[in-house]
Amino acid sequence: TGPAERSRMSESLVLAAVIEVRTGGRVDVTTPVAGRLANDMSVRAAGSRVERGESLAEIIPHSGHGDDRPALLLDVAEARDALELARAERTRVERLVAVGALPRRRQLEARVTEQTATARVSAAEAHLAQLDATRAGEGEDVGDMRFVLRAPMSGVVAEADATPGASVEQGARLFRLVALDRVHIVGALPEAELSRVDELVAAELEIPGSAGPVALDRLISIGRVLDPDSRTVPIVYELSAPNRRFAIGQAVSLRVFLSAATEAIAVPESSIVDDAGQPVVFVQVTGESFERRAVRLGNRESGLVQINGDVAPGERIVVRGAPLIRLAAFSAQVPAHGHVH
Repeated sequence: TGPAERSRMSESLVLAAVIEVRTGGRVDVTTPVAGRLANDMSVRAAGSRVERGESLAEIIPHSGHGDDRPALLLDVAEARDALELARAERTRVERLVAVGALPRRRQLEARVTEQTATARVSAAEAHLAQLDATRAGEGEDVGDMRFVLRAPMSGVVAEADATPGASVEQGARLFRLVALDRVHIVGALPEAELSRVDELVAAELEIPGSAGPVALDRLISIGRVLDPDSRTVPIVYELSAPNRRFAIGQAVSLRVFLSAATEAIAVPESSIVDDAGQPVVFVQVTGESFERRAVRLGNRESGLVQINGDVAPGERIVVRGAPLIRLAAFSAQVPAHGHVH
């Protein structure tokens, strides 16, 4: 038994709901170029926490000039030969300019030609090194060639498809990140309750096995398109900084309050017994004597229900085992532990 106490409650509805990612809280991290993932990258497992700007992976891109290594070797050799000729020409032109045989413009042209040839050698050698680094998947000596993938937002890794050393195509998804700073609680509001949406005053989240309900921050939206199968519309609330008990996709209960709080006697729901369609409670009148009293049910909240009837504050109500008391009332024998009026 337990005492009947006055409590303030609001009229409410309990809706089936799901915890979902907030709008803009999901992002796919894709590869900007084709290449090979560096072997020395750290593996990000699903569920790992990441911060915005944190490095997720490094890609050693393909050279972009084919995978024919002999052809790249030929390009390097030709570029070096062209540089040697440009240097010789620049030396000859400077000597002739010094004796007045050629104008100074020719000296400037020769220097520009040499600089261009030097740049072509560097580019050809870089293409060759890039090809070798991509094939090996290492690239320790070509750090400036790597593309670094960074987290565009803080959150957790929902999916990870990056394997060190693996080849990747441009646009391939390596990671899916989900933000957990805020989540949406999406409930299914029945068609019959649509006329009462203007009465919504608050909401809370209930999870089986949880210590108690969690108040929700604010109403985000109420859907305007009815689901033809379930005959419901989505109603979305926001919850900030959810703790580790909550997971994306988790099925929960959403309790929405439809009126201001009223005060009445409240008892645990386990106290209510359906007696041929009439809700009743059993009041302990003496040590082992109980009295059946009909009540009308009111608002419900957090496992409690308000009742209206001949029950006074402080009277002790059967809160556990009430159905057994009812069965004892129909017994032809005197109950071993008390009797019912």
